[in-house]
Amino acid sequence: MNRDYVAELMSIGSEVDKLDNLFLERYSNLTVVLKQVSFIEEKINLIDFKKLNNVEKIMYFYTSSNYRAILQCICYSEFEEFKKVSRILRQYNYYDDFVFENFSSRIKNYREAIVLSKEEEDKINKLYMSQIYVNLANVYNEMGRTVESIEELKKVENLVEMFPMARANLAIKHHSLSTKVTDRSVMRFLIEKGIYELEDVLKNETPAYMPDDIFKQFIEWKRYMEEINNNHLSDVKPWSKELDVNDEYKSWASKRNLSLNYINVIYDYGNVDDIQMIDMGLGYFKDENNMEYYSWFNTIKQEYNMARYFFYKVVTTNHDNGVQESQRYNILFNTLDYPAIGFRTELLKVSLKTAFSVLDKIGLFCCKFHQQEIAANKVDFHKWYKKIELDVAIRSPFNALYWLSRDLDQKSGNFKNIRLLRNCIEHRFIRVLDFYDKSIDEELAEPNKYEYKITYSNLKKITFETLRLVRNAIIYMASGFNVEYNRVYHGDKNEGIFIPLYLSIYKDEWKN
Repeated sequence: MNRDYVAELMSIGSEVDKLDNLFLERYSNLTVVLKQVSFIEEKINLIDFKKLNNVEKIMYFYTSSNYRAILQCICYSEFEEFKKVSRILRQYNYYDDFVFENFSSRIKNYREAIVLSKEEEDKINKLYMSQIYVNLANVYNEMGRTVESIEELKKVENLVEMFPMARANLAIKHHSLSTKVTDRSVMRFLIEKGIYELEDVLKNETPAYMPDDIFKQFIEWKRYMEEINNNHLSDVKPWSKELDVNDEYKSWASKRNLSLNYINVIYDYGNVDDIQMIDMGLGYFKDENNMEYYSWFNTIKQEYNMARYFFYKVVTTNHDNGVQESQRYNILFNTLDYPAIGFRTELLKVSLKTAFSVLDKIGLFCCKFHQQEIAANKVDFHKWYKKIELDVAIRSPFNALYWLSRDLDQKSGNFKNIRLLRNCIEHRFIRVLDFYDKSIDEELAEPNKYEYKITYSNLKKITFETLRLVRNAIIYMASGFNVEYNRVYHGDKNEGIFIPLYLSIYKDEWKN
């Protein structure tokens, strides 16, 4: 008789829900909780993953990741006690080591579930898949990756319109985003929009989509956000769409969520690139007495802006304008494979390379700020945290940058193709074709080729993805810097006199 794995996984899911309820009951008996942990792990270990079909694998990834999320919360203060009953925890000496690996495991499982779901669209309930996106968004948020968290929640709208769990979580992310903002008018705008969205969800929710305990949590979030608005932001006017500029390029960028603007993280407006670092005051610079951080951030923003502009020119230039002047009188042999040759192709390569190069500058910036003693020629986006990896990954406001860099790992990273393609463009031969039947994953998997082939459409797609990734990294760097400065530098000196720098901005006519 065949095992009913679906029924087994649903049963485990119910036990995970029971564990979650025990955790929410503050005065639960620890012995009962420990027994529940042991019971769940025994049941999970009885599942033979290799025998599962795709639908069952999706359920397994979802259920085991949900369990790991709860385990991470409940074992925080009693880690040694939980190690006695948990096979998962016995692999780690310390709680931080477990959390470090647990983030990777949970996010990997949710992502694999989503990949499999796209192969089984007709067999998977869309509400079930929507909840996987919500849970993935929650992991991103825990990792400090608020932007990606918001991006995942917005994808749910393509599966289930007005799904309340996604809408309510997105409303709460307005608050998460507001904590990274230095402009109080933007804070108020985000908080008010979040309150409005929560009100609408709570007014129209249905018990089938939202359990009672979750509903109560969202009510508490709404009250909390109202208190912030009334007690801390009542003296400022909220940001207004009227502050956007009537500029074709800037509007194009915001419509694609490519603006360096906190509003544009959630909405398709907010087209002025106004993300900046906090005014650190004269006292911060001590004996150095320089403004290198501001200068470096200018460079980072400007290079990203140009990479984005190159892409803009590629996708908006009229194809009927004839041959671009840079291509005239440039003698090229026809190799009979009909590659995509010309101004747009080369500009896409430049856009991708320019955007990617910003990441290493972010690494240098963070390395200097954290006073890491690493030679400058050995610092890049993937090594700046070398001596403080665990601290950055778990406890630092720069943690989003760490996990973003992990996603660029050339072997297992979720965005590995971005890094591999950039390296091929920089150091190998790239033949861009209008049509090519080999997938980009297969093509880039072989590390020792002289030449790689890629379609023009894939080159354009990955260039856009690179711009989105780098834009997120810039937001995380600025946000982490502002939070860390407020916590450490300004906080340590709060008894002294703060002398602002009164920073001015470059006028457009000064830019060559």
